[in-house]
Amino acid sequence: MAEIKRKVSEFSFNELFYSRTNKKGLIASGNRVFEKVSKYNLSEMLGKPHNIVRHPDMPRGVFYLLWDYLKAERPIGAYVVNLAKDQSEYWVFALALPIPEGYLSIRLKPSSAFFTLVKDKYQDLLAIETQRQISPKESSEILLSVIESLGFPNYDVFVSEALALELESRHRELKLPEMGILVLLKNFLEKGQILQEKAQQIDLAYRKSSLVSLNLDLQSAKIGSEALAISAVSVQYRKVSDEIQTEIAQFVALTKRVIQKVQRCQFALCIFLLQSEMTDLFLTERHSESIDHEIEKKYLKDLTTESIQYAKEQLQSVKAELEAYRISYEEVRKLAMVLEIVGIVGKIEVAKLKTDIQSLLQLMDDLNHYKNTLKFTLAEIQKACTDLGDMTKQIYGEIELKTKAMVGV
Repeated sequence: MAEIKRKVSEFSFNELFYSRTNKKGLIASGNRVFEKVSKYNLSEMLGKPHNIVRHPDMPRGVFYLLWDYLKAERPIGAYVVNLAKDQSEYWVFALALPIPEGYLSIRLKPSSAFFTLVKDKYQDLLAIETQRQISPKESSEILLSVIESLGFPNYDVFVSEALALELESRHRELKLPEMGILVLLKNFLEKGQILQEKAQQIDLAYRKSSLVSLNLDLQSAKIGSEALAISAVSVQYRKVSDEIQTEIAQFVALTKRVIQKVQRCQFALCIFLLQSEMTDLFLTERHSESIDHEIEKKYLKDLTTESIQYAKEQLQSVKAELEAYRISYEEVRKLAMVLEIVGIVGKIEVAKLKTDIQSLLQLMDDLNHYKNTLKFTLAEIQKACTDLGDMTKQIYGEIELKTKAMVGV
């Protein structure tokens, strides 16, 4: 089927628009920019299904995913191409949010690298839908697998990153300064990833040292009773290492939770920033006589308040997780000191042997390599935790400033 070339319904980066629907997806409200871009008067859209602007080139799986989130009362975002009344088209990044009695969607003009990538992936998905005649649910599952292949563990992480990148790109297009709070969150996530990598390094070093410890047992058994003390050292080394490994498993789990909560905080703050600007624009634009201005203002302001509160809650939770990290770190540090003592005792015992000790010394050196890796990596983990704690305070301070600057506060 030949691709239909459509003209574009233009709108600028400084224009945001929104629409509100009831639970059935029937349009209940919208702003002037929505009218301008869709080419419909609001009066002729009210009470109509929101799919009045659906484009035939949109994969059905995307809408299945959107409704799946909204019905579960969860905010969601997606890249969407829409079709205006005059058959022109326009791409948006659409943020959709559950509200009392329905849903509200805010749209901005996309421009990030994600946008170009997603457009290509949508074409592929649409071709699969057409060729295989699959259901919207099956299409959404393919979409999620594509998201995962791009390096995102789930759609939540993808949409959080996408919205943050779109806001940053939009600011560049408008020649506005960087949004400091998003830069802080980006740095926080990068530091969190480093923390996770360090915990995984220790985990890998532990697995290697376990094999070395077993080889030490075998070598001691070959030597006989003269090497009983070496065997005891090996057992003690393995025992302490196992205790450390239990704590490291906690490190990995804690790091994953911290990153997840920061990503939620990022999404909530992006929602706040977008809603806050949408509210300001709504208050200054000329309004349609078809809507109640005060009701719409209340919906927008209430959502803004909710998003900033949710961001605060996630950040407070991050602080609690970092405290748990500190406690776990202290336990590993103490165990690492015990491990160092056990290693010294082992070298002394090997030196007492009268037989060929080169192979045993090599094994002890291998065990010490694990101990040194642990010591060095723990120092990096401590620094990362300290940095994350400082960043948490900075981000919370930025949130407080944003809260005080909110319209009507």
